[in-house]
Amino acid sequence: MVAKETLSQIKKDVESYIGEEIYIKSNAGRNKIINKRGTIDSAYANLFVVKENDSNRKFSYSYADVVWIHLKSQKWMMDNL
Repeated sequence: MVAKETLSQIKKDVESYIGEEIYIKSNAGRNKIINKRGTIDSAYANLFVVKENDSNRKFSYSYADVVWIHLKSQKWMMDNL
């Protein structure tokens, strides 16, 4: 289980990227990887919404999912070089 402080920090980080284009790489189990590119549309108390660029579909993720999903934007990559 993820510590409450860790989830609070993840939420702050995700909120700072609202409107930013991101790349999501998630593990779908049994050696299956799903790659998506989108924009963080909104953030709520327990989840955030990503709008996929290709199809305009929206996907929601809980902040606990971020432990298993890599969020990378150009801004993030520049900040962490």
